[in-house]
Amino acid sequence: MGALDELTNPVYKQLNEQLLGWKWRAHPLAVALARVSLRSLVYRLEHFAANRDALVEAIRGVPGIRPVKTYPKAKGIELYGGLRFLYDPESLGGLSAEKLCNALNAEGVPMQPGGFRTPEHLRAIYTTDLPGLWGDGHPGPANIPLPRYRKGDYPVSEGLDGKVLSFRGWIEAADGVIDQVAVALRKVVEGYKKLL
Repeated sequence: MGALDELTNPVYKQLNEQLLGWKWRAHPLAVALARVSLRSLVYRLEHFAANRDALVEAIRGVPGIRPVKTYPKAKGIELYGGLRFLYDPESLGGLSAEKLCNALNAEGVPMQPGGFRTPEHLRAIYTTDLPGLWGDGHPGPANIPLPRYRKGDYPVSEGLDGKVLSFRGWIEAADGVIDQVAVALRKVVEGYKKLL
């Protein structure tokens, strides 16, 4: 049973797990694991990046799919979150990201639609008055008024819905797996009309 299942007040029911409380301190075991993991971080970052670059090169030119640009100062961010690809459904006759990913999964490629949650500005805490959340008469944490947003305020962020694909990636890719993924991706994209 999740924390949201325990909420019975309709005002608070719309809050997601993140907004039920932030705990900014790490558990001591997590800190110990992180210290040990830091010893191999450079190795993992370098190998993941090399495999990412090989995959990007192998699928270059596949219609409708392109990698999300990685900025130099953000190198390695996808190590824990996976690779993201931008998908243009219109270039494949309007084929949904979900149908594309189902076909890729059937070919053995663990690609998933999405990869991000609701845009931050559309969370209930920014779009809805939540009386009593911070105490009577308090507009937000430490009496800081929270901004109010509406759907359409950030059209680029909102427009990513249905246009992002997520892929795990590898630190150590098995021999030939990158080529196998590229072949499967090309096969599905070339036969997209059968999926419509």
